[in-house]
Amino acid sequence: MKTTLIFLIAMVAIVTTVSAQRVAALHSPAGVTLFTSGNIFVDAYNAALPGDTIYLSGGDFAAPALFDKRLVVFGAGYHPAHTAATRPTTITNDFNLGDNADNMVLEGVHFRAGFRVANNIPVNNITVRRSRIDGGIHYPGNLATPSVGNTFAECVIIGNSDFANASNLLINNSIIQDRVWNSRWNNFRNSIFMATSTDWGWSLFINASLNVFSNNVVITTHNFIGGEDNSFLNNIFVNAATALGTNPTASGNYLGVPQASIFVSHTGHTFSYASDFNLRTPATHVGNDGTQVGIFGGQSPFKPGGIPQNPHISLRNIAPHTAPDGRLNIQVTVSAQER
Repeated sequence: MKTTLIFLIAMVAIVTTVSAQRVAALHSPAGVTLFTSGNIFVDAYNAALPGDTIYLSGGDFAAPALFDKRLVVFGAGYHPAHTAATRPTTITNDFNLGDNADNMVLEGVHFRAGFRVANNIPVNNITVRRSRIDGGIHYPGNLATPSVGNTFAECVIIGNSDFANASNLLINNSIIQDRVWNSRWNNFRNSIFMATSTDWGWSLFINASLNVFSNNVVITTHNFIGGEDNSFLNNIFVNAATALGTNPTASGNYLGVPQASIFVSHTGHTFSYASDFNLRTPATHVGNDGTQVGIFGGQSPFKPGGIPQNPHISLRNIAPHTAPDGRLNIQVTVSAQER
């Protein structure tokens, strides 16, 4: 199976390069179907049955108006420097989930226009990994029928997010640039919180209660949270007197740590691919699980480059012209991923 997969990915790369086409490869019990024209991702989605897997090449894709099936979707990755051979896989429109998408897995995609669930619609146990989400994550509602058990791991999240209808959500080993609204009964672990806006005196987390924050790095110089009954375990705070809301539980936190002494290289409060978010002193800032605080600690350390776990095209060379015998020399290198 692994050999077949590597061969398929290599062939997809060749087709994409030579013909300048984007490709979606649908893997199902019936075999493999390639989609190379039309509305490629939508067509592959429409043909897929629950449990199938879709592989997207690099390039821009429009997503279905509603993603409402239990599928696995792999892109080529989101980091420009680490997808030079393939281009990043980009979803250009809103990505909207329906309540039949329980247990969906999505990895290696750049969402340009947000990740959304409709008001009070329950979507449970999805996993989004090694992706960039511009436009934030949105679960509007009032927990009447909550979305439960969803995970965002090793992601970069840009834009304000709303978790009003999410419960037992886990965000781990991720970078969150902006604010979070209406979070209740959720978990934030081994992540970096960057926002520092003081509009109307608001905090980074607004209306947040009964959440657990563990082993995070919080570089905002203003108040962190507005809410009640939240727990804070072994987090780094730049602000020595940050507001933790009403009736907090706090243990093992590192307060008043200058931002310049935290990361190997990062300034300001905006995400940059050029930054190195490794800790300068990982042995000094230890989490409640015994690993280092921040995105490179915990059970799922952030993978630099954000490459998805499927075999990745790392090199692609195509001769500028055919050889005397009429052949076109093409070299494609596919690298296996440890995780």
